[in-house]
Amino acid sequence: MASFHANTSIIPDKIQIPVDEADCRFTQSFAVDASRSKEAESFFNQFGFIIFKDVIEPSLCKQVRCSMWSHLEDTIPGFHQKDNSTWHLWPGKGFGMSGKSPVFSTQTLELRQNSKVYESFSSIMNYKNNNDSNVDIVCSHDRWILYRKTMGIGPIYQERPDWRTKRNVHLDMNPWEYHGNPQIVYNRINNLRYSNVRDFITENNEVSHDMGICVQGIINLKDNFINDGGTIVVPGSHLTHRAYFNANPNIMKCEGPMQFPSCHEHKNSEIWSDIEQRAQRVCLQEGSLLIWDQRLVHGSSPNMSHSNRFGFPIRFFKKSLMTQERSEARAFTLMKQINEINFGPQLSNIGRKVFGLEGTHAEKLIKLNEISDEVGVEPMPQDTTQKGEAAESV
Repeated sequence: MASFHANTSIIPDKIQIPVDEADCRFTQSFAVDASRSKEAESFFNQFGFIIFKDVIEPSLCKQVRCSMWSHLEDTIPGFHQKDNSTWHLWPGKGFGMSGKSPVFSTQTLELRQNSKVYESFSSIMNYKNNNDSNVDIVCSHDRWILYRKTMGIGPIYQERPDWRTKRNVHLDMNPWEYHGNPQIVYNRINNLRYSNVRDFITENNEVSHDMGICVQGIINLKDNFINDGGTIVVPGSHLTHRAYFNANPNIMKCEGPMQFPSCHEHKNSEIWSDIEQRAQRVCLQEGSLLIWDQRLVHGSSPNMSHSNRFGFPIRFFKKSLMTQERSEARAFTLMKQINEINFGPQLSNIGRKVFGLEGTHAEKLIKLNEISDEVGVEPMPQDTTQKGEAAESV
């Protein structure tokens, strides 16, 4: 069996993540209007991540949280958000993910087309271009995350350690294919047709070094303190990413999209353990957006508190990476989802851009509906059914 050999030169230096000057309970963050500053760029390049504050309004954060509770109440018999003694009815597996398919709701689409979210990602993805011009980018469509509180549950305020997720660090990519022949990755993603909406999940881990900067992110929907469970990162690990895998050429390799480490041999290596020990918590204020380089070793820690953790994963990628066929198929499926929840009237110009609708047949259908509205002609049929929101307790 192949084995790892410890090599301290490929382990990132121990660097302490700075706290926010205004509130030391949180990690240092930047205003969105400073996203293209040299200070922000330098921070991102050094640590491999950056936080932008006040990205999402508190009212929208609450709407998304309410929609998450409503989803659980609507899909799990006996589950009641206001009665945490019923929360055990939700298995909550998959690290608090809502399921295996992306969520398309009014609230989640509003998050994805938010102007500050778009500006934040656009700034990061243009750092390598010296911010001279904007690269057209489109957003992902993923699930939401809920880490249930594990203290003070039920009438006797018991502890629920079985609800705690396992502390972990990983990479959302196949590192061998990332540094190898990019055509292997392109051959797979070019064949995505989104007839199964899980293709939106599949595309997230399909990255290659020649795609330019690849980033991921998470929108934090409620103040997230150190014991609430949440994101951990190994600062600076994006800088040793290539060296790590070059130093271990005989490691058991995998094919296809994956999350590394994926097997016992990977997880129990001496050097991976050293890297994992360098992980630090990133604490976020409500409405903040955390963005990290996809090469950055990251993960999450379990909830050990009386507060719930609410998160919304999101990433952007260059529109130019899609073939016309893939772009059309993706846009068609998105418009189907948009029509099913009657989101068309709320679709913004930014939404058309980041959903990848511009220049597609799907966009032409949108314009036809708008013209129909103007002249009083019945537009294309749409399902207007919408679920109500549950009232969220404090």
